Amino acid sequence: MSLIATIFHDGILDIDDNCPFNNDTNQNDSDNDGIGDPCDDDDDNDGVLDVDDNCPYIAGSINGCPIDLPADNFSIETLTETCVNSNNAQIIITAIANYNYEASLTYNGNSVSLPNTTFTQNLTIDSLDSGSYYLCVSIPSENYEQCFTLNIDAPANLTGDSNVTENFYSVDLSGATEYTIAINNQEFILNAPTDTTVVTFEHELTALENEIVITTEKTCQGSFEETILLDSEKQFVVYPNPTNKNIFISLLSSEEKATLQVFDISGKLVKNQELNLPLQNREIELQSLQSGVYIINLVTNKEVFKTRIIKE
Repeated sequence: MSLIATIFHDGILDIDDNCPFNNDTNQNDSDNDGIGDPCDDDDDNDGVLDVDDNCPYIAGSINGCPIDLPADNFSIETLTETCVNSNNAQIIITAIANYNYEASLTYNGNSVSLPNTTFTQNLTIDSLDSGSYYLCVSIPSENYEQCFTLNIDAPANLTGDSNVTENFYSVDLSGATEYTIAINNQEFILNAPTDTTVVTFEHELTALENEIVITTEKTCQGSFEETILLDSEKQFVVYPNPTNKNIFISLLSSEEKATLQVFDISGKLVKNQELNLPLQNREIELQSLQSGVYIINLVTNKEVFKTRIIKE
């Protein structure tokens, strides 16, 4: 007996045809069981007939065929609170593939009520506190769901640790990326790469009483404030030194008057001036003096304060 092609004329001999009673030139066999798909009542060979299988070509897909989403389909970004207890942290969801998504969120095991849960490509969840969250994004029509564990860090507090050595003030700061330091209303700006980076501000104090107020770019962080009084041993302050013209003098004293005396290096009195006490950044003219070393005496009824300056 000779071998002939089937009456369906697919060009494949019956002995080699995996579905001899159907015209199937491709010989598709999804589950590789030797029975061509057109003749196979269970194409994925999962024991569920195709007529009852909601995903007949993928075994074990009891919830329907899985959708093919890019591995990086979801981008999840978290933004921390501006300040502690601001409750303005955010979770931002961005999807590449365009589907009707639905989001659900739990916080410390409790469901979070969201004003909007559905989106197609972008969803921002705001008014959140810091803490641990469990976010799930589903596609109800496709029986699809993907979940993420998220942690929103608590915001940094403004902290300051200050120190005064003689009349030099320094303070270590953290909690922000930009600080405004006001010393007796004179402002300085200090920047930091991150809000957790400790940065140091240093300044020479020129007044006897120094009101220091430090704020950040975040108004809700409040301020770091302190008053620095130079101690009795450092109550006589003269600056700048060296100077190319004038100097400024401060003296904390309960007395009413003092005499300022300026001597050159040979001991010659070159300036004598009566001053009212206390002094705070009182400008003294030295521009007319020649360059050299000078002795400054500030004489009160009880004591004499001395220092040496260089006139450039």
